[in-house]
Amino acid sequence: MHMRFAKLRDRHYAVGSLIILLVLCSAFDMAHPAAAAGSNTQGTVVQSYNAGSGVLPAMLVRAQPKNPNTVIPLAANDVGYMLGVVVPTNNAPIVLTPQSATAQQILVAGSGRYNLLVSNQNGVVTSGDYLGVSAIPGIAMRAGSSQAQVIGRAAGNFDGRSNVIGTESLRGSLSGITVSIGYIPADIQFGPNPLLHHNNNLPGFLTKAADSIANKSVSKIRIYFSIAVLLVTLYIAGSLFYGGAHSSIVSIGRNPLAKKAISRGLVQMILIGLITLVVGVVGVYLILDL
Repeated sequence: MHMRFAKLRDRHYAVGSLIILLVLCSAFDMAHPAAAAGSNTQGTVVQSYNAGSGVLPAMLVRAQPKNPNTVIPLAANDVGYMLGVVVPTNNAPIVLTPQSATAQQILVAGSGRYNLLVSNQNGVVTSGDYLGVSAIPGIAMRAGSSQAQVIGRAAGNFDGRSNVIGTESLRGSLSGITVSIGYIPADIQFGPNPLLHHNNNLPGFLTKAADSIANKSVSKIRIYFSIAVLLVTLYIAGSLFYGGAHSSIVSIGRNPLAKKAISRGLVQMILIGLITLVVGVVGVYLILDL
């Protein structure tokens, strides 16, 4: 019976080690997406580019397709390619120049507080609002709940009546709407939109719990994956606790002389179960938060 308990303990130990390894690998992949794909945003260093057509100071820009040394105004459907905002020369402590300078040079910052062109397309912009890209390429607006990503947060106000530098008539499905444009200071930082409206067919309390844990909007895939990891972790930890306790009781009843060895094996299984549970919970947190 002691040998049966040892085999059971070894089998649970192997299963517990496997789930710990799987959770840690999954958490590492979530925490280091840059290992598989590059980022489009710049750091605190300001980069010099050739200016494409229509590029103005304080405008959001992206690299021109097939010509990465030249930037063009950022369109709303290309927000994932954002390089940053065009900034004055005196706001750039460190500047990197392009390999070839064949046109007018401008400086682009991917993060930090700079003046930004905004419109009142989505209403009044107030300090602290998340900002997205408006229907006018290169111009920001207050982010809504349908935009997946934001380009930063407003550090000033714009109501469309004061400090207006111009107006623009929108086109396409928004034809007939005229918006006002002005400058505000903004903290530029590309990232997911915390206001994103979820439509993931999950119960509301699960979505709210995930958003509360991560302190941001969490995608459907991350929520599903974290639930799966948590359920597997609970199952394995529960199996370790129950199997260890049940086998110990039966083994001690049949072979009281092996009580010490059996008790030692039970403690080991409990520790493995606790470690598995802790690693699983940490893995769930990392999946939701990173």
